[in-house]
Amino acid sequence: MLKKGEISSVELTKDVLSHIDKSDAKTHCYVTVTEEAALQQAQAADKCIKAGDTTPLTGIPAAIKDNMCT
Repeated sequence: MLKKGEISSVELTKDVLSHIDKSDAKTHCYVTVTEEAALQQAQAADKCIKAGDTTPLTGIPAAIKDNMCT
């Protein structure tokens, strides 16, 4: 969908962030959510997608498990 332009990385990221907002109070899955950084990276990914400079995961939001040192 990203490659075809059916959805943008920004739209996808906003949807994921919305889901986090709705569910995290109950699930407590996220220690830190970097909403602003995620949206900036999504904008950069959209530019890469338009330019054809992508990898298979370009534009897809990701979470890092809490057992990783960040």
